[in-house]
Amino acid sequence: MKTPIETLFLAMMEHEARDAARIQHFTKVYEYASLIGKEENLAEDLQETLEAAAILHDIGIHPSEVKYGSADGKHQEQEGPALAVRLLSALGWEEERVKRVAYLVGHHHTYDGIDGMDYQILVEADFLVNLFEDHSSRETQREVYRRIFRTEGGKRLFRTMFDPGPKRLIYGTGNPAKVEVMRHCLAGLGIEIIGLEELRSMLEGQSAVSLRDGASAADPQQGRRILAAEIPSVEEDGKTPLENARKKALCYYRAFHRPVFSCDSGLYIDGIPEEEQPGIHVRTIKGKYLNDEEMVAHYTGLAAQYGDLKAQYRNAICLVLDEGHIYECMDSSLESEPFLLVSEARPIRKKGFPLDSLSVDIKTGKYYYDLEEAALDRVAVEDGFLEFFRKIQDEL
Repeated sequence: MKTPIETLFLAMMEHEARDAARIQHFTKVYEYASLIGKEENLAEDLQETLEAAAILHDIGIHPSEVKYGSADGKHQEQEGPALAVRLLSALGWEEERVKRVAYLVGHHHTYDGIDGMDYQILVEADFLVNLFEDHSSRETQREVYRRIFRTEGGKRLFRTMFDPGPKRLIYGTGNPAKVEVMRHCLAGLGIEIIGLEELRSMLEGQSAVSLRDGASAADPQQGRRILAAEIPSVEEDGKTPLENARKKALCYYRAFHRPVFSCDSGLYIDGIPEEEQPGIHVRTIKGKYLNDEEMVAHYTGLAAQYGDLKAQYRNAICLVLDEGHIYECMDSSLESEPFLLVSEARPIRKKGFPLDSLSVDIKTGKYYYDLEEAALDRVAVEDGFLEFFRKIQDEL
C-alpha cells in the first residue's frame, strides 16, 4: 500500500506528464528536502508537510507560462497554491496540512520572513537544484550560501555538491600594507581579500563595473553598477575602535553591497597626560592627519619627553555580510602585547606601519623590524583575527 507521499508523488508526475525536466526537478528537490528534514530531526507531521511542499512547489509553472508568458518565481507563487489545494484535497489530505503546503508553495521564492523549518528546508533544497541546473557562477553560489543556508544538513549538502572557490571579502582600508598583513594572517582559510585601492583600480579600469556575475533570485542588488568615484570616505568619529570599525564596514557595504570588513585600532600609552593620549586618534593629532614621517616625529618626541613609553594597541573588527548578518569583536584576543615606544627610531620604514620603526618588544628588547617572523606574529595579534574568521567561516 502506498504512503500518502508516494501517492502524491505519482499524482504530481501525472500532472507534469511528458515534461521530463520538471519531473526531474521536483524529484531532486523532494529528495534533498526529505534528506535535510531527516537530518534536522523534524517531527513526523512536519516532515510530511515539507515533503509534500517539495513535490508540489513548482506546480504553478505551467499555468504561469500560459497566463503570463513567463514562469518567474512570483507568478509561480500566485498560480501554484490553488492547484496544490485542489490536488491535495482530492487525495484526502486534512485541511490544516493543505493550508500549510499551499502557503509554502506560495512563498518558495520569497526569502524574507522565513517562518518554520519546513519553509527553510524547502528553500535550501530548491536552491541546491537550481544552482546546478542554472549553471550558476561561483560568485552566485557563494552569495546564495551566505544569504540562504541555515540548516547544518543543507550546508553540508551544499559544501559537498559545489566548489565555491575562495571566499572574497572587501577589506575596508586604503592602506596596502594592512591588506598584505591580513592576507598573510588568513592565508590558510581560502579567503580572497581585496583592499579599497585595488577596488579603485579595478573600477577605474572600466567606465563602470558590475560587482556581481551570474543571477541569483536571492540577490536583489544583482547587477548594481558603481563608479570609482563612488568609493566613499568615512569620518572616523566613533568613541571606540569598534564604533569606527562598524561605521566603516557599514558604509562600504552600503556602497558596494558586497561582504566587507573593517578594522580599527586605538593606541593606549601608560604614564602620559590624558590630553596626550592618542586612543583612537593614532594618526590625527590636534586635528591634523599625520603622514608616516610626521607620526614618527610626534611619537619619538613623546618618548624623548616622558622616557620610553609602555604602550598597547586595542583592536576591533566588524564584518558585514549583509544588514542582517554583522559580526564584531573587540576583546582581549585582539589586544597587542604591551611594547615600548622609544625616542630613537630605526631608519627602516615600512609604509603604512611607521610606528614599527620605534616599537620595541619588551620580552626580547628588539625593535619590531629586527624580530624573527615567529616573534613578530606573536606581537602582531594575527592569532586573534585568524580566530575571528575561523569562527564565522561557514557563514561566508
